[in-house]
Amino acid sequence: MQMKKLFLVILFLRLSNINAQTYLMDNFNNTNDTLTSNNWTQIGTTNTTPILSNTPALSYTGYIASGVGKSATINNTGQDIFRNLNFAGGLTSGQVFASFLINFSAVQATGDYFFAFLPSGNTSSYAGRLFAALSSPGYYRVAMNRWTEARAFSADSFALNQTYLFTVRYAFNSTASNLDDSVYLYVSNSGVPANMPATPTAFCSNAISNMATPNIGAIALRQGSATLAPTCRIGGIRVATNWNDGPLPVTLSRFDGFADENGNILNWTTTSEINNKGFDIERSENGEIFERIGFVPGAGNSQKRINYSFIDKPLLSNKIFYRLKQIDIDGKSTYSQTIAVGSEMNDLAVSPNPFTNTISIESTQLNSTIYAEVIDITGKTKISIQGEVNGKVNIDTQHLSKGVYFIRMKEGETIQTKRIIKH
Repeated sequence: MQMKKLFLVILFLRLSNINAQTYLMDNFNNTNDTLTSNNWTQIGTTNTTPILSNTPALSYTGYIASGVGKSATINNTGQDIFRNLNFAGGLTSGQVFASFLINFSAVQATGDYFFAFLPSGNTSSYAGRLFAALSSPGYYRVAMNRWTEARAFSADSFALNQTYLFTVRYAFNSTASNLDDSVYLYVSNSGVPANMPATPTAFCSNAISNMATPNIGAIALRQGSATLAPTCRIGGIRVATNWNDGPLPVTLSRFDGFADENGNILNWTTTSEINNKGFDIERSENGEIFERIGFVPGAGNSQKRINYSFIDKPLLSNKIFYRLKQIDIDGKSTYSQTIAVGSEMNDLAVSPNPFTNTISIESTQLNSTIYAEVIDITGKTKISIQGEVNGKVNIDTQHLSKGVYFIRMKEGETIQTKRIIKH
């Protein structure tokens, strides 16, 4: 039987960064309790009252790092430390998310910062700082600032001796200047939002001057001074380039599907799972009304990469829509985004294939924006483009070696990946 022409649509959990991943995870599960003996580095010369990891771990229902490892105690005076992200030179575009659990036992009236983003190789030019200040007896407010601007405080107050989920987000808004970069804070006191909330708890932008080193390359924990700084425990730190690789209980790093003579084959990958009962597979002919067509059991709890698959044999051969319903053991559920699989997906066409020195992307949508990447078989991005098109955009491929590549394209909410060959 002749294989149908392959059409592959890839779901990425944050489209602004197609190669999203987690760049730092620390549950403070150290054999030596001193953090500077476990991948953290001291800032300055003050080494008294070091930041230590200790039991118990912080717990928060739904967070992937709840109850895992230990927590670190930040006092109101002593050693400050930083840890580099797993990305040489720092991240310079898109967004950076840092999520963690935190529990304050004491906060001062004026307040001081206790957590910060740092540029790579720079321990003084803070890209984003997170503050806590007393608002009333037993309660505190949080604030953000970036570089040298004034602090922007939250409207809400939070209780001492209660564990919260904090997610700090840094957004690179342009490449010409860092003046319009923004820092956001999202605070959750129950559960984990499936999507980034529309309204942040605190927000700041419009710095007085550009960052000296415009990148995010590290995070810092600060103990400050006795008259200003808070006392708290922090745990389960995760730094990523999208919301889903940060705080979500199940990290879905891939969801794709393709059609061949066996039917529509769905594949998805998780990089971590907490209390994951499994996945309902849902199908739709119009992308609006879905029906459950199967179930795939989850791993429960896992901190490793797990691949899943499901084969559907629909009666129709045209475009079919699919989504996953991830179900926790306690019955809570979240949906993935929707992908489409089938033989009539002609919104974005690539030609010629095979190609030599140029490939063209043609769209049925006029005056639209296309994001495209040409990727080799090892997964390395060789070409990346973004721009306004009027039906067609050409890509220069002269420098590519002969062989097999994949081209990933996003236009609006449509994402497609196609296999291409250079002769």
